[in-house]
Amino acid sequence: MFTDDRLRQLPGIMAYTITQDQLLLQETDTLRWVDLVSGRTLFMWHGVAGQSAFDGRQLAFTEGNVLRYYHPGMDSAIVLQGSCAGGLQFSGDGSYLQYQLPLSAPAQVEKLRIWSYQDYYLQTPPAIPITINYCLADGTSFTVNPPGTQIVWQRGGRYIIIQNSLNHQEYYWNKQITNTLYLVDTHTGVQKMITANTSKLLLQPSISPDERFMTWYDHSTKSIYSYEIAAGYIRKLIKGIGVAGWSAGDSSVFIHSENDVWQADPSGVRRPVRLTNGKRHRLVFRQVYPDIFAVFNTHTKANGFWKREQGVLRACVMEDRLFYMPDYPLDQYVPVKAKDTCLYLVAGMSGASGPDLLATTDFRHFTTLTKVHPEDRYNWLKVTLTKYACFINRRILIRPKSIQSSFTTMRAVKIICTGIWYRV
Repeated sequence: MFTDDRLRQLPGIMAYTITQDQLLLQETDTLRWVDLVSGRTLFMWHGVAGQSAFDGRQLAFTEGNVLRYYHPGMDSAIVLQGSCAGGLQFSGDGSYLQYQLPLSAPAQVEKLRIWSYQDYYLQTPPAIPITINYCLADGTSFTVNPPGTQIVWQRGGRYIIIQNSLNHQEYYWNKQITNTLYLVDTHTGVQKMITANTSKLLLQPSISPDERFMTWYDHSTKSIYSYEIAAGYIRKLIKGIGVAGWSAGDSSVFIHSENDVWQADPSGVRRPVRLTNGKRHRLVFRQVYPDIFAVFNTHTKANGFWKREQGVLRACVMEDRLFYMPDYPLDQYVPVKAKDTCLYLVAGMSGASGPDLLATTDFRHFTTLTKVHPEDRYNWLKVTLTKYACFINRRILIRPKSIQSSFTTMRAVKIICTGIWYRV
């Protein structure tokens, strides 16, 4: 059925998943598993299915609150759990399945309740679902996040990070609860407390690709910390704002500071090395891929990409348009690398034109793949970065692209001089 290059339309498909040359089709009343290499089709379930998890080797799905499971060695899907609320996810090696229990019925609300400033929540705390980790080999299971905790990081590996449930909206003024991070071993079910902070939040917890280290940002010291999982050591690395990535074998961690990218040793043996020199030149560097950096000029507002080639960092493109920066709200269009090639897909936009998709192999030359410009039908805006003598800071002037009269021009100048500006 799918063994040639012909284009086909499949009607009635509600959702689909493709992984490892295997296709799962969720139709209105059928689950269908298709091998894209051989074209073989298995009708997995006749009936309405809810959520599903599919890794190309096995399938889990819900029917109402019933959790069912199937792999190719079975005659049909079996029931794993009679009370499941979804949240289905296989571990990376396929040996474990996670699912969530249904939330308990809310307690009856009192007619009158009085709070004080010392209460951690000045409203009813949100319900957090309990996640179960189920071993497919022997049928054993354990609770990942006990009541009062929540999952803050997981990628399908051996370890999951949880923390005690926090009221982030009120935490800045009401710090009655200590922020604590725990490491959960999905092989053993052991939950270990790693670090706690009684005054500030612990943010951006994550685990390195080879699962040798756990890292987080401590708001008290404004620094990045690492925890060596095998040895149990905690180390303060450098002042920074977040982890950018890792080298092979978890031997180095790349950390973003306010303007630059640093290479640090998570085991604390080698001294940190600054890879960029952004602060001196009013540039902000952010690592996108190894040796590829998104760059923003805080003075001219130009954005672009730099590359490290033969040990030297060079500018590839810097233009008066937005490509990408991993900071909200500029983080919507992440450059995507094609598998096993040096071809990248990026976006480019400006105040005068909508986002277009561009292809590049060197970040110097771009091939435009789309031309979606609805603003061409209007007298769209024109954006000018400028500085007038009466202002110290640089400003952005936004006006229609085509000005019809000198009266409009004078009115724009009047608005400028009365201070109605967007400060940058």
